[in-house]
Order: sequence, then C-alpha cells, then structure tokens
Amino acid sequence: EGVLNYPNPFKTHTRIRYKLSVPMDRVTISIFTPSGRLVRKLNGPTEASSILTEYHDVEWDGKNEDGDLVLNGLYLYKVVAEGNGIRLESRSKMVKLK
Repeated sequence: EGVLNYPNPFKTHTRIRYKLSVPMDRVTISIFTPSGRLVRKLNGPTEASSILTEYHDVEWDGKNEDGDLVLNGLYLYKVVAEGNGIRLESRSKMVKLK
C-alpha cells in the first residue's frame, strides 16, 4: 500500500514506512538517484500489519552500498512486496539536505 518516509527532507537518517494487509515472502526497498542509478537496497519485514503494528518502518542511514554517505539531493525509492502470487509496488521521493 502507500509508502512514505520521515523525516523528509532528512539530514542523516530517514525511515521508510509501509503497510502490508497480507503476509508477503519478500519486501525490498530500492533507493535510486533521479537518473535511475541504484544507491542502496534494503530488506523489510514481511508479516501482515495488525492494529497494534499497523505500519512497518525500515531505517535508511543515508549511505550507499559501499557505506559512503550520499550527497545532498533528490532520491527516489521503490517498495516491492512479493508473495502468494502477488506483487505490490509503490514509489515515492525523498530529499537529503545538510
């Protein structure tokens, strides 16, 4: 379902939040530059949300796959949840500022 991140804009860390209404086998969060270059790939919780834990949060430390802090600017992210023959995908934007 819908995704968001907070804080947005962020300085060092941000949390990407999503909700699942059914259990999934895999949740992948991919972060890209505006030109489409993959910056980082994260894995998220796969269990269905409940009233007590309605959303799942995955923290991104603002670093790329090599462990270097990313530059200030716009980043795109995509959350893909897969399981039981279902594939759900949602995209959004975030901004890193000093």
